[in-house]
This record gives sequence, C-alpha cells and structure tokens, in this order.
Amino acid sequence: METVLPPCVDACPVKTDVRGYLSAIAERDYLKAYSLIKEHNPFPAVCAWICPHPCESSCRRGTVDEPLAIRDLKRFAVEKGREAWKSLKSRPKKISPSYLVSQKAAVIGAGPAGLTAAFDLACKGYLVTVYEKCPAPGGQFFSSLPAYRLPAAALSQDLEDILACGMEIKTGVEIGKDLSFQELYANYQALVISVGLSMSRKLILPEFDHPEVWLALPFLQAVKQGKLPKVNKNVLVIGGGGVALDVARTAIRIGAEKVSLVCLEKQEEMVAPAEEIEEALKEGVQIIPGYGPKKILFAGAKITGLEIKKVHSIYDQDGNFNPVFFEDKTNVVSGANIILAIGQTTNLSFLEDSPIKLNENGWLTADKNTLATSLAGVFACGEVITGAGAAVSAIASGHRAADAVHSYLQHHSFSFNLDQKIKVIGSLPPETIKLIPSFPRQKIWSFDTGGKYVYQARAAVIEARRCLSCGLGAEVISAQCSLCINCLRVCPYHAPIVQSQLQIPSEKCLSCGLCASVCPSKAITLKNLPENEVLALLQPLPQARQAQDPALAIFICRHASAEANLPLDFKSRPGFENACLIKLPCIGALKVFWLLAAIENGFAGVVVISCSKSTCQHSGGLNLAENQV
Repeated sequence: METVLPPCVDACPVKTDVRGYLSAIAERDYLKAYSLIKEHNPFPAVCAWICPHPCESSCRRGTVDEPLAIRDLKRFAVEKGREAWKSLKSRPKKISPSYLVSQKAAVIGAGPAGLTAAFDLACKGYLVTVYEKCPAPGGQFFSSLPAYRLPAAALSQDLEDILACGMEIKTGVEIGKDLSFQELYANYQALVISVGLSMSRKLILPEFDHPEVWLALPFLQAVKQGKLPKVNKNVLVIGGGGVALDVARTAIRIGAEKVSLVCLEKQEEMVAPAEEIEEALKEGVQIIPGYGPKKILFAGAKITGLEIKKVHSIYDQDGNFNPVFFEDKTNVVSGANIILAIGQTTNLSFLEDSPIKLNENGWLTADKNTLATSLAGVFACGEVITGAGAAVSAIASGHRAADAVHSYLQHHSFSFNLDQKIKVIGSLPPETIKLIPSFPRQKIWSFDTGGKYVYQARAAVIEARRCLSCGLGAEVISAQCSLCINCLRVCPYHAPIVQSQLQIPSEKCLSCGLCASVCPSKAITLKNLPENEVLALLQPLPQARQAQDPALAIFICRHASAEANLPLDFKSRPGFENACLIKLPCIGALKVFWLLAAIENGFAGVVVISCSKSTCQHSGGLNLAENQV
C-alpha cells in the first residue's frame, strides 16, 4: 500500500503529523495539536526546544516566501495544549493483552532512545525496568545539555508523562559495576542496550593531557551540576559540531571574556545547526574555520595559545574522515584554557565478558533492520549504533527497538517498513509559486531558559495559517467527470489538466476545494473535506427538536475560525445546542447543494463565515462563496 506524505512529515524521523497539528493550531484547538505531537513522540516538550527541525527545511512554503516556523509552533502547542491535556479527567489509555505482563524487558540507558523503547513496551503491557548510571533519567538532556537550550521544566514534564506509563527506573546503577550484564540477561526475557555516546573523544597529540585541556562532556556536566569550572578570560574550543557550540556559549556564560572556536570545516560546512552558529556569533564567539590544531603553546607550564594549521582536505577519495593539512600554513590563536569537542564515543566495558560481538573498532553492531545484536534477545538502539545525531532520530530508533522486542517476545518475524511504499509530494512548480499569495512569517525572538519568547496566540494562529495543507486536496473520479472545465475556470492555481481525462496533480493542488464546489457531476472529492461527513452532519432534524432550539448550519472557513472567535465549546452555549459546524478548507469550497440540504432537512437557518479579503489564503474563494450563497 502506498502512503502519500507531505515533505515535512517525511523529513521527520518519527513522522509527526506536522500538517495536522498546524491545522489544529490555526483553529485554536491546542489540545488536538498537542495530542497529535505526542502521538509519535514521547518527548514533545524537549523536541519543541532542541529539534533541528528538518521538517522546516523541507517545507514547500519555503519556495513561496519562507518555511513555516514549525518548531516554534510546536513549542507553542506544547505550552498551550499540555495545559488542556492535564486538565482532562480521563485520558485515553492503550489497552494491552493481559498475557504480556508476565514477560519482562530491561533497558540499559535512560536517554531518549532507551526511554522511548521502554515507554512503548510498557504501553504494550510488558514489565519494563530501565537501568541508568546517572542520578536521574534523561541521558545527555539531564547530564550535559545547557539550560539555555533546554529548560529543566521541559524535560521534567516529558519525563513525568513517560514514567506515568508504569515502567520502573533504577537510577545510579551502572551495569558492569553495580550489576553484571550476565545477571541482567538471566533475569529478563529481552534486553535493549541504549547507552548512547557518554564519553568525549581525546586528541592524540603531544601535551593534550595538560590539566588545562578539558573534554567537552565533563565540562558541560560540571556546569550542569553547578560545579562551575574556573575558566580563564581567554578560552579556546576545538570542534565544529553542536556540542562545540554548547561548550563555547557555556564558557561565555560562566565568565570567559573571549572564546575562539577552531574547526576543520568552513563555516558554511559546519555540522552544527546554522541558527546556533548565528546565535553563537551574536554572543561573541569567534569562529576560526578551516584550521586544525598543530601544537599547544606554553609560557613555562601555563598554556598561552594554540598553533593551528590550514586544512587542505577533510575526507579522502572514499569519503572517509582523513584530514590533510598544509603544514607550512599556520597561525596562532591565544587562549589559556583549551576544551576539546571533537566528537563522542561510547563506553561498552560492561560487555567485555559477554558473547555480544563488537566490530574491529570496538563498537556495538546490530542488524540494520531488526536492531538485534549477535546475542539472542538483546537489541540496541540510539547513538550507540547510529553514531551522533539528533534526539528525534534517537526517539525513532527507540520506537523501532520496541517493535523488534515485541516481535521477538511474541515469536513474530520483524521487518521494519519493508512493505510500506512512501510517495512524497513533489516540489511546487514555478508557475504555481507565482500564483500563491505571499504572507510573511511571524517572527519571535530567540528563546531563553524562561521560555518567555514562545509565540503569542494571535501570532501563532496567523503563522499556522500559512501552511499549504500539502496533499490534502482534490482527487478525481474519472468515470464521473464530464470534462466541463468548471474546475479549471475557478482554480486559483491552474492545477487541473483537462485532456482525455481530468487530472489534478498533487504538486500543483493547494487543497482549497474551489474545484469541487463547482463540479456538477461530483467527480472531484477532497481529502480534507469528505462529502459523506458533511452530509452526515446535515441529517434531517425532528420537528420537536427544531421547535425547542432552532438549529443553525454554520459553514466556516477553517482559517476564519480564529478571526470569528468562535469558542471550541460553542455547542454548550445557550441557543447553539443543535448547531452544526462544518469547517471548510476555504469558504470557496462551499457547495450550493449543502446550503439547500440544510434548509430542506429542517435547519432554521444557515450561517456562512469567511476570512476577510485581505487574509483569504486562496484568490477568488470569497467571491465564489458569495455567488454560491
């Protein structure tokens, strides 16, 4: 079966329904938006702050004006939606077969991948225990991620919801030291290894074992614990990734007056997110790209700086990391502290006496499809097998591990999405881009630890309305089409192709519904407005009920619902108990047949609510609706 996805959803490792939660925000239904985000992601608040948002880079709106502010809107939805979610008296729970509770699974490591796997397994009904060597769960979120990037409250609320599923977490327990791997394997039917990359890489060069040369993760962990290292006024950071920027910006926050960051890559090639690079530069971090360390410079026993050499190339012909330098092209950078942020590695010492095989580099290997290790019943997920990456990718890996464990324990074969065919909606054609009204992206300031720069409600709703609803538009029933070209006449984007058969390519369709409203043979249907659902709402009304509380059929543009300030619970208001609300993708999608059906079926009246002409997302929609009325 083929699944058609918009690029934003396809780009998300956990396939969050971006399109759905943006639509919910636009309608001010923040509970629905939050629920859609949580559906595939047990860390909604964390990802709302730190996700590198690949969805935004894929947003088709970016070729019109600017991409949607997807992560900022997620942060808004999490803040507003969780308030409503917590107030629910009863939350939906997954009901699992009782036979699962006799089977036990253990997870080693309480980072995003491990906790996701544990959460999924616990929700399925398994008895799950998580072992974590740190004093609290959360992995690097808890131990080293700077507070300015991830407020403690965001992590706490996600952990609260995850732990509520019933898993047991044993913190301060290090496998291989407090408990052997063999004991763990003997006491559980399945194990998941998710220890992440908990150690910083060292640089094997002379003098880099000096006490004023620090490693990135211990430095960040000390700051997170309130044990502030005494930095000098002039600090040098080596590395070009996100952790290197965390180190540099943290050094400024604890007293460094000058921080220089030396990295092998050119600035535009750095693996750190572009927005974090921009923020670091604004905060005063000096980036020295295209150089690598040659030797430390001293005055007696004290470090005074670093001699650096220009990079010739970083990778060899086979794409392997193998830096080559111009040894005669050097420079000097001053600094009294040097902090190495050149990558992370993992600690697998607890597997030394186990039958689990490691590769020639000492790394854990697992089947790419099943995530199974070489020992039956033992699986692995997260950065321990994938290498460094985004938290949302680790979460996706955790989901897969839970599915693999479930299949193993139930003696089912496991194959990850091999039968699923995914089609991604293509780019907007240049001729279509010219026809789409431009609406500027709503701006907010950079966020801080207090989260005070979250979108205000009006700005969030306006921004969410910019979503093009990719893939939710017209579908053609060829057998019913009379080739009358009404659809081509009203389409603002000239999407219909009328030849021997009518075609409406998804790449050109903006899901407004104008074509369906004027189709006399009902040959055009809308994914985001099924005809049967509308007609079900317009069922005939009993005469007695009509007399007690005259019913209204309210047709409203989804984007106008915020402008109209219609309460979500409007049916509980006096006089609206029997009201029927039908939300249209554009008011131009209104059909004459629906207006007549409402009157014929006993409704006392019909109300049509539209956007204003200045805010209508689809050219001609308002005029068409006026004609229909």
